[in-house]
Amino acid sequence: MIKSISLGEQILEMIDTLEQAIVELYELATNKDRKIYKFSKEMQAMLTAMYPVFEKLAKEESALMSGKLCKNVEYSLANIMYLLQDSSNLACQKIEYELLPLAQELYTDFYFWGFCYPDNNKMWNFYRNEMNDLCPLPYIKESEKINSYKYDLSIVLPAYNKLNFTKECVKYLFKYLPDNLSYELICINNGSNDETKLFFESIHPNKQIDIIENTKSFSVVSRIIEGKYTLFLSNDVILTPNAISNLLTCIKSDETIGCVAPTCPNVSNLQEIPAEYSSIKEMIDFSIKNNISNPYRWEQRARLTPPVALARSNNYFFYALFCYTYPYTPDRVFGFSDDLMSLLMRRNGYKLILAKDTYVYHFGDNALKDYSSKKQNFYQIGRKRFYDTFGIDPWGEGLCYDLKLVSSLSFSNVEPTEPTNILGINCGIGSDPLKIKEILKETYHNINVIVYNITNNSNFSDDLRGVSDKFQYVKNIEMIKTLYDNIHFKYIIIEGSIEKQKNPVRIINKAYSLLTQDGILAVKVVKLDLRNSLKGLYMQMVINDEWIIIKRI
Repeated sequence: MIKSISLGEQILEMIDTLEQAIVELYELATNKDRKIYKFSKEMQAMLTAMYPVFEKLAKEESALMSGKLCKNVEYSLANIMYLLQDSSNLACQKIEYELLPLAQELYTDFYFWGFCYPDNNKMWNFYRNEMNDLCPLPYIKESEKINSYKYDLSIVLPAYNKLNFTKECVKYLFKYLPDNLSYELICINNGSNDETKLFFESIHPNKQIDIIENTKSFSVVSRIIEGKYTLFLSNDVILTPNAISNLLTCIKSDETIGCVAPTCPNVSNLQEIPAEYSSIKEMIDFSIKNNISNPYRWEQRARLTPPVALARSNNYFFYALFCYTYPYTPDRVFGFSDDLMSLLMRRNGYKLILAKDTYVYHFGDNALKDYSSKKQNFYQIGRKRFYDTFGIDPWGEGLCYDLKLVSSLSFSNVEPTEPTNILGINCGIGSDPLKIKEILKETYHNINVIVYNITNNSNFSDDLRGVSDKFQYVKNIEMIKTLYDNIHFKYIIIEGSIEKQKNPVRIINKAYSLLTQDGILAVKVVKLDLRNSLKGLYMQMVINDEWIIIKRI
């Protein structure tokens, strides 16, 4: 936060004046008015005067990147004036879809980091009361009013150098775009110093944003999307046959699906599927066999880490993936933007789907790796900032399902129509109970499954509501017998440091009593003394690392 509020308010007024000038610049360009050249010089002088002030204020608040953003606006203006010599239409397009959005980003960025951050009360006032006005989706709102979109799909392709990846990405994008799909391609040259700008120009995207100073974000693109759906496509991804159409089929099937992502290699969060190939051709052949639309293979997740992601363009929470909504980290990088997008989706009633019927290839060699390797303690600092702002560790309990747990469970004697109840006790954000439900759906086509979750950690309440069929917050976990006296469960999962409970053995015994015949209780136990206490209490008990698996007979 800056010290001089009065000076900050003057700067905001100047940026607002700049935005109004850009609107006038557009009118002059449209009318091919010769006044535009003098007018642009006055705008240039305004930007030149603002830059040193931004640099001075950055010494008060290091989170400010207004100087870089100012340079991006200045660069855009210079390019537009150059384009005017040959094409007023292209210049007008750049004013509308690049220059004005960049100036709007400058205003919003300066306001948040200069006036709100790091005061949590002011940050949350921004999120709740000011963000919708300062971070709008103008074209989407207009489309909703008339119930008609300019495009079926907006494809967002950002690139920061890595031109060889970008060329491969574009090649397969054009090759496997569905027929009869109305789309716009939006390319963001995010401060590249190779020939990315020229390459993008050569493929003639519908919109191109050229940024000279990389601010580790491409949130500006959110201001110009016009498709009914938005596809984020990392430039180190190779698309495959039916990939886009399968993702569209999935998201159109259910209004509560907030975001859908394909499976791929070289990604975290266990989002791969078994695949063997040694060349791109073999990978494509594999994908053809895999990419057959199948709703049983649409797996709900508590979290997604997508190098490719599809969402409805009117879903405001999706744009956190672009660092557009809910700013909180001064670095502006994407290390936790997927975690934030997932959190916002969960907490607002939207499902996150991993479409296992869709496979793409991800090289996994991106700019974030370069950045994080140079930035000491990048992830540790990011996790703390996330926790301080949103109340949970983004990489904490229930982040992803536990492979050792899943491999230890028995899924025999499962009938497709058999009502099946699953109970999660202190399972963080709920990935393990959710995974069991999805296994029953995919493998046995059992969709008659209900996931119950309880926790005595209120920080997880909003997250668990988003991944549970039934959720309850309790102060004392020992209440489970009372809560579910008339319900029995096929699977019960206990996590969350059971050793910290007052009487963990009593809780485990109560949970055991709620099992169906042949039901399974899985308890994560770290301390050896509790494991020893449980030995001999149950006839069928198996220990797999930290997991104790107990079957009721």
